[in-house]
Amino acid sequence: MAQWHSGTVIKYKIYLDTLTKYSYCSHFYFKDTKLQKVDKDWPLVIDDDDYRQHHVILKPGDMFFYEGARLRHGRPFEFIGDSFANIFCHFSPIDYIPRKRV
Repeated sequence: MAQWHSGTVIKYKIYLDTLTKYSYCSHFYFKDTKLQKVDKDWPLVIDDDDYRQHHVILKPGDMFFYEGARLRHGRPFEFIGDSFANIFCHFSPIDYIPRKRV
């Protein structure tokens, strides 16, 4: 689990995950109101295969899966609120080879 607080800006704003450890990723956004005190949506920004950028807004109870080692992603905007928490699941199949890194 990771938790952020007011004013957080992720150090690596938009990045690719490590191929050997984080090929696939998921984010689960908690429903617990003690952990989620958000004043403004804090999107996960992700590029698709055609280099188009998308802003994914997760709501409490949502889960989002993506290829973190292949698709550039991050949270380049400052977090506005008291707290934001996610559970992450990262994994890489033994023989994983991405189609192309975007």
